[in-house]
Amino acid sequence: MRKHLTAFRIVAISAISLWELLPIGLAQAQINNSDSKLKSLTKSSSWELVKSTPLQFPSHHPQGLVKVGDHFFMSSVETIDAPVRISDPLASFERTPGAGTGHLFKFARDGSLLHDLILGEGTMYHPGGIDFDGEFIWVSVAEYRPNSQSIIYKIDPKTMNAIEVFRFSDHLGTILKDPESGTLYGMSWGSRKFYQWAINKDEDGNMETRQEYIADSALMQPNRLHYIDYQDCQWLAPHNILCSGVNTYSNDGLDRVKLGGIELLDLPSFRVTMQLPVTKMTDTGAVLTQNPFYFETNTAQENFMHFVPEDNSSTLFSYRVIP
Repeated sequence: MRKHLTAFRIVAISAISLWELLPIGLAQAQINNSDSKLKSLTKSSSWELVKSTPLQFPSHHPQGLVKVGDHFFMSSVETIDAPVRISDPLASFERTPGAGTGHLFKFARDGSLLHDLILGEGTMYHPGGIDFDGEFIWVSVAEYRPNSQSIIYKIDPKTMNAIEVFRFSDHLGTILKDPESGTLYGMSWGSRKFYQWAINKDEDGNMETRQEYIADSALMQPNRLHYIDYQDCQWLAPHNILCSGVNTYSNDGLDRVKLGGIELLDLPSFRVTMQLPVTKMTDTGAVLTQNPFYFETNTAQENFMHFVPEDNSSTLFSYRVIP
């Protein structure tokens, strides 16, 4: 039996329909006021797996995830020659640059690949966490080592045309834009440093892409929170960043335990206003927040989180999180 629901996909009533009933054209504005819903979540909240979608392409090492309309976009690094640690304490870097290819995948809800955009240049082949500002997807592509360099792109999700915005003299592990304040935010390797840039606009309202302007306006402050390193972040109105991450802890070097977490940060202070531990794992033992994630709500204000925690042969796990 099929029923017509205005602005929703027509689906059969099943466990999967909880996820399918998300609006096809879910706009950024519809998740703008969801910080209060997030703050109602606790470590006792119920996590209900509503769909597991195997990705029908080699996913390599996923980094960032966003959903625009009915499509997902995921950044990923394909490592060809892995970086090697350098033992010389006087060396400029702690490891060699290695070699690889940066990808931005566009895929459908059934996991089929629609587009593979290659990003990066030379030793800069490691994309980080990504975000969508309502018009463009922001992606940073860095060297696969800390304290290095990055290229920042904005990509039209319809045409998959990439525009280089500027370059920066550090590894940026995630990048996003606050569309309300016009401020760009980034984080270094392991999210140990927070960056922000003012974005200039010309007389026509177009974003100024001169490298020297944006780079000179960078502000930095250290991240003094250490229980997780952020892997992927997204902007939420009015001025918040929602980040997921993971860290590994050991008991005197014997037992190693990975802890996942999700945090809501206030902007521009980067003050944490909500912390949520994530203990869910896949059958292979990967913590859900090990790689990218994406958060959204439906018109019923239910919380949905999507994760791609595994490398190479990946699955998109979609959860409904109930306060």
